[in-house]
Amino acid sequence: MGAILEMTLHRGLLILALLAVSGCGNDPETSQGTALAKGFLAKAKSAAPAQTPLTRAVLDQVETPVMVARLETRQVFALIAKIEDNGAVETWSTLDDITISQSDGVIVATRGLGGDLMSARVPAVFALRNDGGRHDRMHSFLDGEDQPVQRRFTCSVSALGAETIEIVEVKFSTRHFVENCSGEGVAFRNDHWFDADGTLRKSRQWIGEDVGYLVLENPRRR
Repeated sequence: MGAILEMTLHRGLLILALLAVSGCGNDPETSQGTALAKGFLAKAKSAAPAQTPLTRAVLDQVETPVMVARLETRQVFALIAKIEDNGAVETWSTLDDITISQSDGVIVATRGLGGDLMSARVPAVFALRNDGGRHDRMHSFLDGEDQPVQRRFTCSVSALGAETIEIVEVKFSTRHFVENCSGEGVAFRNDHWFDADGTLRKSRQWIGEDVGYLVLENPRRR
């Protein structure tokens, strides 16, 4: 019961924090934050109309730590905020209950996207910046009868070097690493951009054949 209450409290704080972006007035710029989060669910399941760009002015008014999530193939994005810690796994959510579970920024599960990644055995984050390193992944999906199916992938890591990236109007110096994976007739490439201290600043990670790639960006200033 305590765990349920804590989860409810976290979700309530998330909603309040993101709704705070809209404020109490009619400022069109500050009202964008809530719309970005609330519109994600419906748009994520079909082709979406153009969305209003997220600005740093809007983002700076959100007090809760957030990340920017973008579904590449469906051309939609939303703010997500952390709602739960379960050991090494953090779960982040939109206001529409799309959730992304991560371990040090590496996605291990999604819910609410359709064709979700049900679970995954993934490498430790330091392995994703080990130039020349190799590792395996194990991903679990649901088949047409809603039964879990596991797929194994063999992956290799290569460094692309230093790269300056921009996240919501702020530039960050990073090192870019690529993870190439293949197995069972499927091949995909994950991209990871790390800060100098090893923190995963941005990633482009494959969720599955139905969903495609999810881009996650950590917009917090240093």
